[in-house]
Amino acid sequence: MLITTENAREFQRRGVAKRLENAAKAKQVQPSAEPSTEPSNPPDTAFVSARLARVRAQLDRLDALISEQLDAGKELDPQAIDRLAAASSKFEEQERRLSNRSLPPTKRGAETPKRNGLALEKM
Repeated sequence: MLITTENAREFQRRGVAKRLENAAKAKQVQPSAEPSTEPSNPPDTAFVSARLARVRAQLDRLDALISEQLDAGKELDPQAIDRLAAASSKFEEQERRLSNRSLPPTKRGAETPKRNGLALEKM
């Protein structure tokens, strides 16, 4: 299709009419209320608070066991420390979710180093 002055005027007229129509629709449709950030089925607060207390108590117990292992000195057992750290990590994730905290923001691509020409030269 060849664009001429007449075509351009027609398309401009249609574009202006569509923008005015969209603006009128946007004014007519106004949400009555803000979208709710509350979950649709709120958790049982008694259960959540009891579970949170148990998880926090278990975290305190794990911290004491890790400190005990580290203070042992010569009898340091790396496997036991690794198991305790893994358990602590799992309980910390449960505690974070139960206390309704979000994860900290991360930078996109921060974990992966940028590629450079050196990797291609080795081939």
